[in-house]
Amino acid sequence: MSENNTPNVKPDPNVTVARIGIIIALIGLIGTLGVAYFNYLSTKPPVSATQTTVISTTAPESTDTAKPQSEFALAESTFDGDDDGWLALGAGPNGITYESSGGNPGGFIMLGDDDGNSYWIAPEKFLGDKSAAYGGILVFDFKTTWIGPSETFDASDVILIGRNGVVLTYNADYIPGNIWKTYTVSLSESANWTSPTGEKAAQEEIYQVLLQLSELRIRGEFIRGEYDYGNLDNVIMLRKP
Repeated sequence: MSENNTPNVKPDPNVTVARIGIIIALIGLIGTLGVAYFNYLSTKPPVSATQTTVISTTAPESTDTAKPQSEFALAESTFDGDDDGWLALGAGPNGITYESSGGNPGGFIMLGDDDGNSYWIAPEKFLGDKSAAYGGILVFDFKTTWIGPSETFDASDVILIGRNGVVLTYNADYIPGNIWKTYTVSLSESANWTSPTGEKAAQEEIYQVLLQLSELRIRGEFIRGEYDYGNLDNVIMLRKP
């Protein structure tokens, strides 16, 4: 029978005490966390079974109807309530007709001609000192409707008249169709503006006319005949951003 030569090692009392200390510390930490969690639950408001938190990602709708739709807009007409003071030059016997629906979108204004050229005439809010519009744009939606043959003709599409007597004309080289289309006209010498001399308008001429703008006209007829109508919506004069 063989002898067991494994030495009999006694446990170190210092190690045992250290282990007991660690165990006691862990128990104390668990107790502290438990008390803190209990306090949290006691102060948290109860949640109803049907309660739902909804985070809105949509900005609140503005109630200030006097503000333009764009921060860069100097004047605008969207025709959502009436004709907004627009007049017509060369309109037919029915003059301007306001339509509350069918625009782009909402309401719009319409004019029938007297078999001659016609223009929309902007109201006062588009006139006066509009020098801030230099380098900006004039935007509007337009469509034309007609019955019968469609013979087009040339004319100035936008006219600016200054209080200094200077008349600037713009030819966009477009013929509107029977669906709404947005047109953008640059209010600077980079566009096709013509001065009274027939030359391309210079920067100073355009600026001076905008500084004392007495009349803004937008062409209302593109087709010869007695049964065509010009339709206008969303006219906005914007300054340069």
